[in-house]
Amino acid sequence: MVCFVGTYSYWHGVAVLEQAIRSLMNRTERPGCLLKFLLVGDGPLAPQLRNALDPYARSGLVTFTGAIPHKSVRMYLDAADILVSPHVPMPGGRSFFGSPTKLFEYMAMGKAIAASALDQIADVLEHARTALLVKPGDPGELAEAIQRLAADERLRIELGCNARETALSRHTWRQNARRVLAYYADTQLASKESRLRSAAAAGSPPSRGANLARQNLR
Repeated sequence: MVCFVGTYSYWHGVAVLEQAIRSLMNRTERPGCLLKFLLVGDGPLAPQLRNALDPYARSGLVTFTGAIPHKSVRMYLDAADILVSPHVPMPGGRSFFGSPTKLFEYMAMGKAIAASALDQIADVLEHARTALLVKPGDPGELAEAIQRLAADERLRIELGCNARETALSRHTWRQNARRVLAYYADTQLASKESRLRSAAAAGSPPSRGANLARQNLR
C-alpha cells in the first residue's frame, strides 16, 4: 500500500503522483506484489486527479478518502507500507520554502518514504538512509522509487527505522523549541555586542546599561 497525505494542489506534486501511478499500473513487469494507492486529502486539483485515476479507482487499486480529521491521519499512515511526498519546485523559478508537517509524521511512523530531493525536504531526509529521494517533478523517477521499495521489504524496514530514529532524535517539538530559544539568545548577545562596539567607536562614555551588559558578557 502506497499512501499520500496532503493538499491536492500545484506544488504538492499530485500531477506527478498521478503520472507515476498510471505508469506503474500500465507496466507489464510488476514489482512482485499488487500495488494499491491510498490518497488522503482534498484540494483544487482533486477533481482532475479523480478523473485521471478513475479506472484504477473503479478496480479498487486507488482509494480516495477525501479530507479527514487530523486525528485520523495516523491510522491511514499506519495502513501503508510506502509514504510519498512528491513536491515540485515553485512556479517562476522561486525557491521552494516549506517544512511539510506530514514529512515528520511520515518519519515518525517508521515507514519507507519516497520524496522529492527539494531544498528543505532534502535537508531533512538523507537519500538511501532515511528515504529514497527523486528528482522533483519527474514521475519516472518517482515510479522507480516506489517500485524499488515495493519489491524490497528489507530496504523498506531499514529506511523506516532510520527515519523514525532521526525524527525522534532531531525533530520533536521540544528540540525545535530549544533551537528557537538558542537562536533568540544568540541574536540578543550579538545585538548587545554591536551596541557596545558602536559606543566605543563613537568615543562616548558607556551608559549604566552598557556597563551592565558588558559585565553580563564576561
